[in-house]
Amino acid sequence: MPHPQLNTARKRINFLNKVPKILSGESSPRTKPEREVRNIFFAHLVHSLFEQVYDAYVVKTTLASDDIGISWPDISEYTKAYKKPSIRKKFLSAAQKRRLKDSSKGLLSKKETKEWRKIYATTLFKLGGREENVTSEDEQTAAQVAWDKIKQSGGQTLIGELGKVNVPVMVETTRLMKSLKPGKVRVRASSSRGFFGKYKKSNKDQIAVLRKGYIEIGTAVEYADDAAKMREFLPDPIPDKWYNEAEKEALEKVYEAIYKWFI
Repeated sequence: MPHPQLNTARKRINFLNKVPKILSGESSPRTKPEREVRNIFFAHLVHSLFEQVYDAYVVKTTLASDDIGISWPDISEYTKAYKKPSIRKKFLSAAQKRRLKDSSKGLLSKKETKEWRKIYATTLFKLGGREENVTSEDEQTAAQVAWDKIKQSGGQTLIGELGKVNVPVMVETTRLMKSLKPGKVRVRASSSRGFFGKYKKSNKDQIAVLRKGYIEIGTAVEYADDAAKMREFLPDPIPDKWYNEAEKEALEKVYEAIYKWFI
C-alpha cells in the first residue's frame, strides 16, 4: 500500500538515497518513513540474532558444536553425582533411592557400609597409628582404599552410577535459555499510519535495546555472567556469520516494506 508521505517520485528518490545511511547509523531519521524503515530493520535484526543465539544454545546443551564451532564442557562427574538432585531423581532406581536415604555411605547396603568402615579404620591405623598422629592426607587415602575394595566386590557408588550419564547442560531451570529465545516482530500496516515494525521481547529477562548507531542484546538473568565464564553462550562481539545472516534477513524485510509503500 502506498505510503502517504512517499507520494511523489522526488520524495521516493530522496528517501531511497537516505536509507543506507539511516540503517548504518550514519544519519538520523527525520521523517516518519525514515523512522519506520529503521525500526523495521532493527526489529528483524534483533529477532534474527536472538534466533541464532538461541538455536546455538540448544545445540550446545547436548555437548555438540554450534554453527560457529563453539561447544561446552560436560558437567563434572562429581557434580552429576552430588550436586544435581534432578539427575538422581531421573537415573536412580527406587531401591537405590531408598538405600541413599537410609545409608550414610551413598548407595551402599548396611553390610557394605559396615565393611567400608572396617577397611577404613584398619587402613587408617596402618597409616597413622594413634588418632593424634593421623593427618587429613591419611584419612583421604584410607577412604580411597575402602572405596576401591568395596567397588571391587560389587558395591555401588553415586559417581559410578551417575558420573557418566548423558544429561543436557545449562538447562537446570531453563530460565537463562528462555531469556535468549527470540521474541516477535510486531508489524502493523495501514494507509494512514504507514508500515510499522517493532521487536517485542520474549520475556522480562531479555535485553534488546536500540541505541544511537548500535543495538544491545543480552540477558538480565543475574547468574548469566558466571555461567558464561565456563560456557560461552553470547559471544562478544557477535560473530560475523550471525550478524551477516541477521542483516541479510533484516534488509529483505526492509525491501519488502519499501516495495509495498511504492505500489
